[in-house]
Amino acid sequence: WNWRPDFFSAAGISQFPDTFDQLLAAAQKLHDYGKPIGMTLGHAPGDGKSTNFPVLWAFGGKEFEADGKTVALNSPETLNAVKWYAQMFKYMDPAVLGWLDPDNNQAFLTEQCSATVNVNTIYLAARDAADQKGDANMKHIADAMDHANWPSGPAGRFGNYNINLWAVFADSPNPEGGKAFLRAFFDKKFLVPWTKTGRSYFIPNFKGLDNIPEAWPDDPKLKIFRELNKINRLPGYAGPPSAATTDAVNKFVLVDMFANAATGKMQPEEAVAWATDQYKQSVTKAQS
Repeated sequence: WNWRPDFFSAAGISQFPDTFDQLLAAAQKLHDYGKPIGMTLGHAPGDGKSTNFPVLWAFGGKEFEADGKTVALNSPETLNAVKWYAQMFKYMDPAVLGWLDPDNNQAFLTEQCSATVNVNTIYLAARDAADQKGDANMKHIADAMDHANWPSGPAGRFGNYNINLWAVFADSPNPEGGKAFLRAFFDKKFLVPWTKTGRSYFIPNFKGLDNIPEAWPDDPKLKIFRELNKINRLPGYAGPPSAATTDAVNKFVLVDMFANAATGKMQPEEAVAWATDQYKQSVTKAQS
């Protein structure tokens, strides 16, 4: 989470919420203060996933059973997540329904919201504008903001991976060259300093990376990114990555499930049933 401790303090909140109940209570206070929390409910390829999957998981909901084929979305846990989101939306700017990936960044940088789910690009943009261009307003925002981990729900604390990967295809004209590149890139001697250069924007998901100090920036405002590999999951949980999951993600089914209930377009139970049917259609499509 990107957040403004000064806005939270002015609204009577001493620290970033550690539970979803606390986050809901904070949202009401920040709404009344005039600096609402903003959670992306639009069809944003990055932030749409990063904002919404962790809510489902924190309440114990899941899209699939471990086989990756049996849709498990229709559950009391998913329903509780949807009901929580419907309450949370009451204290957000309705504009979040149309937010794409740049929009929450812009809302935060123009001080329209007090917190939003995003990688560190908001902070890096503000810090770079301050350091490289002498932008006093961006310096104020960079100095005033901070980052926080996801609150914990009844089932735990989770984040979402937005994965990028390389692969050497079977019909590649130079497969050995591709493999050699991957071995060189992912060698610790290169990967560790490369990771630090990325200032926690690019985070290889390798076990133990958080225990290598040389991989991480010295800026204390970026320290929480070192912990993300411990809590992150991939869409499609509790199953493995699959074509069905990809189809459902590309259709923004989970985002729309929350949005449909938040806006009153559907009752929470209807939204969950609708999303479950959409996931089943994705499974059928993947198997055809």
